[in-house]
Order: sequence, then structure tokens, then C-alpha cells
Amino acid sequence: MNFQSLSNQGANLSQQNFQHQIGQNPLQELHSIAGVSSYIKSNFRQIDIDGDGRIGRNDVLRMLSQAETQKVEDTFASAFLYHYRGNRGTKEISLNCQDLERMSDPKFSDRAQRTLDQLAKKESVAELYPKHRIDPTTILQGALVDSKFTATLAALAATPEGDKRIKKMIKVNADDSYTVTFPGDPQHPIQVWELTLRDKIIGSSCADGRLFVTLLERAYELHRQMMQITEGRLGLEKDPFELLTGKAAIKLSTKRNSLLSISSQDMRNRQIILQALKSYKTVTLAIVDDQCAETSGYVIRRRIAERQARGFQLRSKHTYALIDYNENTRMVTVCDASKSAIKDQNGTVQGEINIQLSELERCFSEISIEA
Repeated sequence: MNFQSLSNQGANLSQQNFQHQIGQNPLQELHSIAGVSSYIKSNFRQIDIDGDGRIGRNDVLRMLSQAETQKVEDTFASAFLYHYRGNRGTKEISLNCQDLERMSDPKFSDRAQRTLDQLAKKESVAELYPKHRIDPTTILQGALVDSKFTATLAALAATPEGDKRIKKMIKVNADDSYTVTFPGDPQHPIQVWELTLRDKIIGSSCADGRLFVTLLERAYELHRQMMQITEGRLGLEKDPFELLTGKAAIKLSTKRNSLLSISSQDMRNRQIILQALKSYKTVTLAIVDDQCAETSGYVIRRRIAERQARGFQLRSKHTYALIDYNENTRMVTVCDASKSAIKDQNGTVQGEINIQLSELERCFSEISIEA
């Protein structure tokens, strides 16, 4: 069995399973505040996996990880909890039965209704691309893949040719299926027959209400699965950066020295970064270890306070997209694709921040640049 047939078989099974589930489990009742809160309360013990009497972040993520095999009602309920927590300003908030009871209260119902509207919008997405150029700040990370994929996609979209390069990956077939050919592995195109409910409501998405982000993520999942089956033992699974750009990444491992100490390596790294920015290369920034720069004394407190005041906080084991550079001010704009869950007190999304070029190696432990 070849790579393409494996891809087709996986997509067909997924679609058949989804259609079978839809036939048995209609979701109409869950599209109201009373319906979804009642369903969550009825299945509270199943969702509260750790049994602490509260539905926390880990409970929701475990439910989402089982979305391929669980009922669509469970997928919808866990997606509601995931996005509802985001709409409350943080993913760390946990919910108990009293919180669920209060969802129908006018003081709290607007948050729940906003979440249901958000899910309904995700379910009904039909257009593939936005009418205008792809905006990197509209690429939102979901719960299915890590930040490296969405950060690379956003960083690629920020380059002058990024819009064309992304659109070139997707071909719409006569039978309404899609063929996705990643530049980093053109020998293994992936066929996606249709996006499931799981893909649409908990996967990565475009804030403009377009399918291309979700579609590319689904193809990436299938590609990763197929590579693990056919070639995983050889260690040939593609890195998201190389897969999306078609080029190997130049990785700069930075040393977080004191701000007053600039080594020759720092200067060399800075020149490489500067040249990449002037050449409009795809650049991602990551904190790959457990130590976040903003909590370890490497960035002065005033800078941290400014970012946190805007609702932006650097996190460990997370990847960010570099989407703009101002040569006059030497400031770069860094975007967090998980920004849908980062909001200030007024509910305004704050998923991007300006950072001095000289601070990059202080804030991030690994910088990936398109070769």
C-alpha cells in the first residue's frame, strides 16, 4: 500500500465515521446555552477526568485529544469548554456545577452565547481563502497541533510571497476534495476529502472565517500519521518549518546572557537575523526549554510590565511568528497564534507585541530562519 492510498483510506474512514456519528447524534440541542450546560452537567464525571469536582484545563485537553473516537456531542461540549474558557480571558479557569448553572444568568450568559456563536461560525465556514491578502494575525492556533505549525504558517504569510506560496499548496479537485502538497515534501501529496466537525471547531482556524488554515492543519496531521506509518522508523518525519517553507531552517541557539554583556556570538546572530529580515525570510522564535525569559531575569522588568499590561506574556515551550520589522526603530513585531485566548479586561485580543531587535536573543532560546 503506497503513501497516497494510505492517505485516502484514512480520510475516507474519518469521513465515514463522522457521517455515521452525525446520523446518530444530532447537535441541535447543544446549540443553546441551556442545552450545552445541561449536557455538560449530565456528563460531568466523564469530563472531570481527574475527579477533583472541577473541569480544568487538563480535563478539557484530554477530552479534545479523544475527539477522533468520541461522540460528536462530546466533541462539541469539550470544544465549547475550550473556547468558553478562552472567552473568559484565560485558559486556566476551571468550572464546577455552580458555574454551569450560572451560564443562563444574564450576568454570565453573554460569554456563553459568544462561545456558541463562535462555534456556529466555525461550523459554517465554506470559503477557502479571504478575498484580500492573507493576514498573518488572523491565523489562530487550535487544540490539535502545537504552536510550531501555526507560528510557521503565520510567519510565512507575513513574507511578500507568502500569500502565493500558501495558496499554491492547496488544489481543489473536481469531486470537491482537496489535494495538499507541502513544499517540503512534494513527493507525498495529501488528499483531504472533507473537514470534520472536530477539525472545524477545535482545530486551528482563520479569524476571517476561511478554511485554508484548518485544511492545511488537517493535511499536516495526515502527513505526520502517514510518515510515522511508512517511514517513521527511519526518523524522516518532517519538521513543520521545513514542510511549509520547503527549505531547511537555520537554527540559532541563543545564550541568554546579561543585558549588559554582548558576546561576539550575539553580534553574529544579530547580523544573521537582520539579513534575514531584510531579505523577507520566514522567521520563527521559540522558547524551547522550561525556562521562560520573562520569569528568569533576562528581560528588564519594565519591558515585562509593558507586555503584560497589553495582555501579552511570553511562555516556555512555545513558538512565535516574526511578522514585521521596522528598520527605522529596529523593532520587530512578534505574533502569538494562540492569541484567541489572550484578551485584556475589555475583551480586546492582544496577540502581538513589538520587541527590540537587540532583545530577541534575550527573550527566545531558539530562532529559526528560512535558509
